[in-house]
Amino acid sequence: MGRFFSVVAAQADLLNAKAQLAAGFPRHRVTRWLLARSGSWDSISVGQLRWQIEAANELGSSLQPVLTQLIDQDRRAFGAAQSVQRALQVPKLTSKLIAFMPWIGLAVSQSLGLSPLRFLLFSPWGWGLLAISAGLQFGASYFSRRTLSGFTNFAMPDPGAPLEAMALALDAGIGFRRARASVQKHCGQAVEHLLGLEPGATLGALDRYGLGVSHQLRAQADLLRHKQNHELTLRLEKLGVKLLVPLAAFLLPQFMLLTVVPIAVSSILF
Repeated sequence: MGRFFSVVAAQADLLNAKAQLAAGFPRHRVTRWLLARSGSWDSISVGQLRWQIEAANELGSSLQPVLTQLIDQDRRAFGAAQSVQRALQVPKLTSKLIAFMPWIGLAVSQSLGLSPLRFLLFSPWGWGLLAISAGLQFGASYFSRRTLSGFTNFAMPDPGAPLEAMALALDAGIGFRRARASVQKHCGQAVEHLLGLEPGATLGALDRYGLGVSHQLRAQADLLRHKQNHELTLRLEKLGVKLLVPLAAFLLPQFMLLTVVPIAVSSILF
């Protein structure tokens, strides 16, 4: 819930800044206020807000479309994070239930009078089995946490933001070379890389046609976003299969050591 209210606050601040600009407030005043407010956001937009404002200020382009883009980006990122959290509910619950299954099996066996605890608690061999079982439990827990760690505090930055920023600059009448240099300086990414080109491969033609390439940049930005969403979907689909590994490698052997072996030995020795 804290993340939800923080994202809502970020979007409210961005909308407020747009309204201030539309009302004629000085640009530097709105920028200073927005950067101060962004310090309390738990939002993926914070880092990109700073470099996009710096690029827009350097180029002298309008902040209105930049803020609109950031609002849309933040909504996409928050929607993706919510989708990830929903997708993780079942795997997380399943992982926890499976982790307790060997101990539940041990308790059920004891309640049925099979007495596995007699062997486990009053025999050196039983102590060894308990130690091995604890190690298997730790291994299963570690593997599960490691598998889920890629989705902890999930954040999805906008891969197309630099291209979108360039397109906005071109729409404002900024020359292609100047827009490209400014965006690359502030975002730290090469436009050639985002376009999937070798350095300088076809950018000479793009430089010559300046304002005519903004739609190409936006199309490539959308393609990068779709690719990112597709990769996220594939990762979530593979997650359930990956969580079966600790079940087969750790928890099934643990179940055997805590129930089958003690019951069999107890039936012979006691």
